[in-house]
Amino acid sequence: MAPVEGSSMNKREHFLAFVTRIKHEAPYIREWLEYHLLVGVEHFFLYDMDEGSTQAEALEPYVEAGAVTRIPWSHFEGTRLDRKRARFRHNKSSLAHRHFALNFRDRVCWAQKIDGDEFLYPLAGNDVVGPLQAYDPKRVRAVRFPRFNFGTETLVEGIDIMPLVIGAFVERMKFLAVMLFSALWLIVVYLPICHMQWGGGWFASQGVMDFAGGIVVHITAGV
Repeated sequence: MAPVEGSSMNKREHFLAFVTRIKHEAPYIREWLEYHLLVGVEHFFLYDMDEGSTQAEALEPYVEAGAVTRIPWSHFEGTRLDRKRARFRHNKSSLAHRHFALNFRDRVCWAQKIDGDEFLYPLAGNDVVGPLQAYDPKRVRAVRFPRFNFGTETLVEGIDIMPLVIGAFVERMKFLAVMLFSALWLIVVYLPICHMQWGGGWFASQGVMDFAGGIVVHITAGV
């Protein structure tokens, strides 16, 4: 999350706004919006990458209420800027963030880049605005929040790590041995360390902060 430079902070329309790219989020977007309105987010700049009308229809009440600015962003579909390996700053996602900076930054004091399946929640109190009010945007360049992952992504990361662990000797092992090693490694090494870091485990109690799974991934991979 970063303070936005430009005109006087006192003249900004919104104290905290989200900048989010959304695609295929129609079934869930209302829950996401309602939750963040309750915890103090004032406005949402949503870059709509859906080519159909379903998502736009779901957003319409919030646009009419002035809570959402919807920017159609599906015109890059199928172009070179849509490739997964498009260079950083030269893909449709980074262009959306640049578009916000060029066109809307003077409307907000703080801007949070966040995905449509992520939820910002307060550790104390009932809103996320209070902690930000303690910072002077003219002196603090950015604020980073710890992140918790829910779902199958953590297991996917664990599977991704196994090639790093077994890569040195996989050619000298039979396939069955690789499968048995992988199962034992997940149960004996990866999952216990996940519990030590997440959910208030021992690592967390010692003040270790894990951003996007980096600590767990690097420790278990031996990196």
